[in-house]
Amino acid sequence: MSFLYIDTTDFITIGLLDSEFKWLSYEFLDSKKSSEVLHYKIFEMLNEKNLDIKNIAGVIYAAGPGSYTGMRVSQGFVDILKLESIPVYSFYHFEIPQMLNIKSGIWFSKAFKGETFQYSWNSEKSNIELIKTEDFLKLNLANTDLYSSHFQENFLVVETNKMIFESSHIIMKYLVENKMDKELYYYRELEDEFKK
Repeated sequence: MSFLYIDTTDFITIGLLDSEFKWLSYEFLDSKKSSEVLHYKIFEMLNEKNLDIKNIAGVIYAAGPGSYTGMRVSQGFVDILKLESIPVYSFYHFEIPQMLNIKSGIWFSKAFKGETFQYSWNSEKSNIELIKTEDFLKLNLANTDLYSSHFQENFLVVETNKMIFESSHIIMKYLVENKMDKELYYYRELEDEFKK
């Protein structure tokens, strides 16, 4: 029993997990051209493990926040699998630290258009906002735990991609047991996303 993992929120990450949610295969592609490589890379990964897409136990994918185009590619792929009655589970990157019982912090991401997406939480509340990147960079975050999905160049930030890779047995088990299936989460409403 294997699970397929897909994340096209920014770059492309695909993987296969066993029934204990340990990685059988894992590949990070430093590419934003998900429509060009996603199907082929999934086929190649399944083929290497002698698996057929119809025999997987389910698909787990990142539903955001992220690139509109990238997320639509994975959503389209997942919708086809739903038609084949393959179970689908999804999550938001900013939920990952809390799944690992991290009590407070800020998860942020480049939201394009000169803005930064920020999700902050503590034991009492959580807050989501888009702020101008120049204002975000001025914040005093020295004593705050910082998280993001794709900020490899910043050693002060813990990547949720790394957390997923290292703690897949906790995170993926949680997603499947709780039957999490989230709607796509864009940085802003679609009418604002495509406004000139």
